[in-house]
Amino acid sequence: PSHDRSTNTPALQLNAGSTVIYNAASGTQTVSARSDYQNLTLGGGATKSLAGNITLAANRSLTLDAGTALTTAGNTITLGTTGTANLNGTLTLANLSGFNTNTASAISTNNSPTINLGNASTIEFAAASGTQTVDSRSNYRNLTFSGNATKQAAGNISLQGNWSRTGGAFDPQNVTETINR
Repeated sequence: PSHDRSTNTPALQLNAGSTVIYNAASGTQTVSARSDYQNLTLGGGATKSLAGNITLAANRSLTLDAGTALTTAGNTITLGTTGTANLNGTLTLANLSGFNTNTASAISTNNSPTINLGNASTIEFAAASGTQTVDSRSNYRNLTFSGNATKQAAGNISLQGNWSRTGGAFDPQNVTETINR
């Protein structure tokens, strides 16, 4: 790695096809804001928190392991062309534009990423104020509404597991919510 003498910190250069793994077992682990991730794996059980927006290269993947939580803190994850997000843990998002509805969502719609929600996955809509969009999806596993923002459905929602609301109102917008348990 190269060395930045102004901060006395080595600069990390990621090789093509490399995988960065954040795997702390306790506390909160910060995921560095970078635009050059190749593959990114978040595991170990500790909560992970995005320090800023992140971007993964084309044909690469983001993996959130079961038992691990990722808080976006309003930041955006952009996957490269044919990128894949494999979510098995809890994704907590404060983005008002929701989970995957546009380029400002927790997972940007740029490049039309593939998003796989595993059986243990939970998507938590946690905006503190305003109106937060809840994406229309047919494959939610577990869904949580927290924070004081109104959660507003963007279309039909189908849920395979548990739903909970600990804060904010839910505005269904005359759409169908289906819970299959």
